[in-house]
Amino acid sequence: MKRLSESRIAKAQARSRIVAHYAEQMNSRIVKFSVDELPKGLAPTLVTLCRAQDVNDTNLSDSAVADLVQAYRHGVGRDVTARDIAKSIVGPQQLVAAKQLLDVAIWQRQVRVDLCQPVLWNRPLLPERRDTLLELAHWLRP
Repeated sequence: MKRLSESRIAKAQARSRIVAHYAEQMNSRIVKFSVDELPKGLAPTLVTLCRAQDVNDTNLSDSAVADLVQAYRHGVGRDVTARDIAKSIVGPQQLVAAKQLLDVAIWQRQVRVDLCQPVLWNRPLLPERRDTLLELAHWLRP
């Protein structure tokens, strides 16, 4: 196992104190847990979804956003890839924005997929088997 330097440990401790200070000011609590406590496969999906940017950062029109979200919803559990769904609505120059929109729509729970499985652009969207976030809600309660 690689040993962390004293400098890296000190920086991590400083970050932890800063986060604790802000959480205290916002009257919010911090729940520490390890990845092992999460359902298998959830952590990588959440990391990907957290990186999703705001929908307003895309070059998609409001009607394209609405059409894509509806089509993604309809495509969950069907034998069609998210990419093919997007290609049926937007042009090739907008596929990156359509992928970004899929991540945002999943993060905002507009499209419900299995968060414990990777959400892959070139694979069908798998339906939510259980509400993983509801199962973990006890971590978020005051």
